[in-house]
Amino acid sequence: MGRTFQRVVRVTAGPRGTLNAARVFGNTSAGDPGHHVGFASRSGDNGQASECDLVIYNLSDESVGLFEDPQNVVKIQVGYRDYAGWRETPVLRTMFAGNPHPPTLRYAKTGGDWQLTVTIRDGGHAIDYGRVDVSFSTETTVSQIIDEVVRQSGLSRGVIDLNDVQKFRRFMFSGPARDAVSLLVSSAGKGRSWFVRDGAIYAMKKTAATPEQALVISSEKGNLLEAPSRLEEGGVEFRALIDASVRVGRVVKVESKRTPAGFYRVIAIEFKGDNFGGDFSMKIKAVKRG
Repeated sequence: MGRTFQRVVRVTAGPRGTLNAARVFGNTSAGDPGHHVGFASRSGDNGQASECDLVIYNLSDESVGLFEDPQNVVKIQVGYRDYAGWRETPVLRTMFAGNPHPPTLRYAKTGGDWQLTVTIRDGGHAIDYGRVDVSFSTETTVSQIIDEVVRQSGLSRGVIDLNDVQKFRRFMFSGPARDAVSLLVSSAGKGRSWFVRDGAIYAMKKTAATPEQALVISSEKGNLLEAPSRLEEGGVEFRALIDASVRVGRVVKVESKRTPAGFYRVIAIEFKGDNFGGDFSMKIKAVKRG
């Protein structure tokens, strides 16, 4: 049985830190398809909040309300069933987590079903509404300032590798957290980018990678869906079976007869899937590691 037919999608929504108050949609248990759920996410290293367009069918009014609060947390887990005897054990990993963006919410009847559509944004509430007031009167490094911005924003600290040769004699900023991070990253010099990943701010050289072990993607392994196409400056773009552990900044090892085998850094990724059928894949853009 192909892995795309063993797919599992599970959505959890509720207030932050209150697991008992959260509700679960989609594949709520092994062998139970539950709610019909679809998703299409996009992430990049461009300083914007990653987004996921989520679709769930036939929810109660109370459940729809969970997606109207921008401070609630929505987590999307995906994976595949492993068959062991007569039991099915879904192996799930978090593919995307963030806050609902209420202006995008629609709940309307389509055919015989009620369809909820809403965009989830990784770190969305902090990025959209978070403001910081930062003031240093003594000489301070970029990393020290960005640590304070991260603390005030409510986001977590991911990999932050900036040029601490650049120091500010004095620094004052009051405004959106997004603008503060952009200012600090640009002050650290060219060739750096920042992004929000899993609720954490990452700021690093565009040639640097996050510390996860490289994921092998190949026809032989069965997770490469089509031959990679070449991009400018030695980059590649390809489709593969969803692996929820792939993130922007991670290194993947691509093995294909049409593309030189090697290690590439992910700069953009799109996940697309549906627990009732159709596409269940990821599209990756990556650049060659030096």
